[in-house]
Amino acid sequence: MPDAGAVAPLTVRPLARHDADLLADGFAGEHVRGRDVWRRRLAAAEAGESTTRVALLGAKPVGWATLVWTSGYSPFRAEGIPEIQDLVVASGARRQGIGSRLIAELEGFALESGARRIGIAVGLYRDYGAAQRLYVRLGYVPDGRGITSHGAEVEPGSPARVDDGLLMWLMKEIEG
Repeated sequence: MPDAGAVAPLTVRPLARHDADLLADGFAGEHVRGRDVWRRRLAAAEAGESTTRVALLGAKPVGWATLVWTSGYSPFRAEGIPEIQDLVVASGARRQGIGSRLIAELEGFALESGARRIGIAVGLYRDYGAAQRLYVRLGYVPDGRGITSHGAEVEPGSPARVDDGLLMWLMKEIEG
């Protein structure tokens, strides 16, 4: 008889064709992404532009993250630094190492593909506090170029709207 207190095993695997429905339905009410978003991510992976990893506790999706080879952030793009994007862990599954595991999987994949550095961006307001702490704990440091707002560098003294587009860019040296 199974142990009622047993925790389902965490697995992390590449995004699969059948995941569009699983993820769209599994995150209903939070971090909603439509089925078309997942289909586009799968197409991008099949084209070699990115890879998305999905975290599951048993059969239940609890997170995902994407690694893009060509960053939209011009300093990373110019230096060939792949970027982790859209790291999401379900609110009820946080503080269990899922985000760390997703990042480790993507770092390993980037390293196997020849990258020696990896980047990530983080928002600057309270909702991103857990992510800010996680990234620092995992060895990510600011890239030293300041912050951007919706892709544009924020100049000293200029106004910037505090929303999801206000970002600090972080990097990490990865080693095998």
